[in-house]
Amino acid sequence: QHLIKWIDGEDEEGEEKKEGKSKWAEDQPHRSRPMNRRVQHYGYVFDYKTLHVAQPVKSDDPNSEASKEYEKWVASHTLPSILDPIIDKIMAQGLMTKRPNQLTVNEYMPGQGISSHIDTHSAFDGPILSLSLGSPISFDMVRSFDEPLSASIFVPPRALLAMTEESRLAWRHSIAKRKNDRVLLSDLETLDPDRPSSSSCLSEDQPPKSTLLYDQLFPASKVIKRARRLSLTFRHVRLDGTGCTCACPLVCDSQQTSSSSSSSANASDADSSE
Repeated sequence: QHLIKWIDGEDEEGEEKKEGKSKWAEDQPHRSRPMNRRVQHYGYVFDYKTLHVAQPVKSDDPNSEASKEYEKWVASHTLPSILDPIIDKIMAQGLMTKRPNQLTVNEYMPGQGISSHIDTHSAFDGPILSLSLGSPISFDMVRSFDEPLSASIFVPPRALLAMTEESRLAWRHSIAKRKNDRVLLSDLETLDPDRPSSSSCLSEDQPPKSTLLYDQLFPASKVIKRARRLSLTFRHVRLDGTGCTCACPLVCDSQQTSSSSSSSANASDADSSE
């Protein structure tokens, strides 16, 4: 709750909030296209038009003014200290090999979601982690090449979703735009009944008649109503100018031979970056 209040600017002790870095980006200059949800950027700002992080060109001469300005620019793009305990745990558990230097906060209200996409390979290296606060959610993943595979993952409040290796590089992820989710009862056991943000999402109403077929196919499941959810996505921005050389060239923008194939392989809409 303390972190949510800090994000919303309701924490009077959060001096860093006064810097203006955490303003909800509804009409900020870096917003190139409208989105159907509110977003905040910390550290580096992701450009939804180029699908990259805007940064100056690094000079080959370490003693040049351009190089000094670049180093100063890098040093100024740090994450707020309130996130240090979370990041320290991430690093201690070996979930990321490089300390994250970019964070995007997305607000999802009931009915909002995110279209299927893969985070741009050339912009970020290493795993991508997402901390979920507020409402539980169904997180969909699809691998569309080789042998097609799909999975729907139940993400409870305060869960940290880690996308590494193939799940990070080759699987598209999305959240369906709807106001409720059908969840297996075994997954609901992960929710804390004493936690208001969890129990308030459970619907005691009978599901509509249109779900009768689902009841027959998945008898051990329940319809839950969505509430407000905040997603904190931790990434490490590539700052060395090198591209991605992963083993998934079909979905890697660094290894694509044309801009059209690159846009189809990765997120191509402003709505498609978490």
